[in-house]
Amino acid sequence: MTRTYPTGLQTPFLLLGGMGFSAFFAGVETLANAALVVMVPFSKTYSLERQHVSRGEFFSAMWPFFLAYPVVLASFGGVAVGLWREREWAREAMTGFWLVGAGATVIAQFVSPQPPSDFAAGLASFLFIAALAAWCLCGTAGVLAYYRAVNARQATQEPAVA
Repeated sequence: MTRTYPTGLQTPFLLLGGMGFSAFFAGVETLANAALVVMVPFSKTYSLERQHVSRGEFFSAMWPFFLAYPVVLASFGGVAVGLWREREWAREAMTGFWLVGAGATVIAQFVSPQPPSDFAAGLASFLFIAALAAWCLCGTAGVLAYYRAVNARQATQEPAVA
């Protein structure tokens, strides 16, 4: 299943799926995050791990989430735009996203230790997905042929005049 996009080339389904997922996730989660940011200050009770806490305790524990989550959303949006605009860096950005997730899992283990089995499972999941993404995006014949065609088409087009 393929569709044509800006250059008119047949886009592999794998890239279409990545673009659709990234755009959908960025859009839906931006709305959810906006609702959360609006609702949290007006909440009367706060809880962490099923324990009622004060507003200050809640925000001191959750500030990394509120700081990092918009970066995650921007990353998904960037990948979607990169795939739509047929940029080769979008493949590396998708693989890099999963590798950064693995790194964040390691850092989170130092900040807030979890049971070793949970940590190992989370880390293995991120590393497996990163390896799978790297293979699919940089090692499959369809994707490689598509980006060779994109590069060939871009090389034959005249540079834009400013």
